[in-house]
Amino acid sequence: MERAKPSALRTVKKLLGFLGRRQKAEFCGVLVILVVSAALTQLTPLAVEYLTNTVLAARTLRFGAVLPVLLAILAANVTNEIIKVARRLLVEDTATHIEKCARQRAAEALLAAPLSYFRGRMTGTSMAGSTAAWRAPANSSSCCSWTLRRRWPPRRRRWR
Repeated sequence: MERAKPSALRTVKKLLGFLGRRQKAEFCGVLVILVVSAALTQLTPLAVEYLTNTVLAARTLRFGAVLPVLLAILAANVTNEIIKVARRLLVEDTATHIEKCARQRAAEALLAAPLSYFRGRMTGTSMAGSTAAWRAPANSSSCCSWTLRRRWPPRRRRWR
């Protein structure tokens, strides 16, 4: 009998369960940064359009008329790159926190097991197997979410 595939909403709720109050606030900050970054990205083509249609279409070309538009384009691009770096730092901090919490939960689950469980298994192998889902290829989000849904939390086993 095949298990039903969990919904994306359930997976997101599990991941948000790993986050503390600070990480949730940072996540909201990342969403704000994404909106601001999208707006700044759209500002450059609009400024270039203004520059070509209004300033350069005039019969007389003055550097004083072009300079403010060029400075606005430069400021928008520099600001956009700075907030992109801030976003990457916030996302990296959140991902590190999630991994740390998952490893702690896995270690606590292993520590709760009776000694008889470890007689037939090496401790390092047990820990590596329980956290293997967190070491999946980081460049594929679908692969990571699949291993997360598939392996975390580990199934409850009856200890003998």
